[in-house]
Amino acid sequence: MIIFVDEEEEKRKEEQIREELRKERADRVAKIWQQILDDRKRGIHKTLEERIEEDYYNSLGVEDQFFYGEERRVRKFLESIK
Repeated sequence: MIIFVDEEEEKRKEEQIREELRKERADRVAKIWQQILDDRKRGIHKTLEERIEEDYYNSLGVEDQFFYGEERRVRKFLESIK
């Protein structure tokens, strides 16, 4: 069975997907910056890195959150004994 693929159509679809992903990332970063500004008004000071990590953690499932938390705990322990 032969399937014909229109290369131009595939390139257009890939570019559309990339553009959607760019918009999603931009929206997430804007949301994170807004959280940082809101938190600063309340006296909470977190860095962009901390907020991005927190956003990533919140996007994980329950099991992934557990393993991510364990990985962070081990990483901090290893850094402390250096």
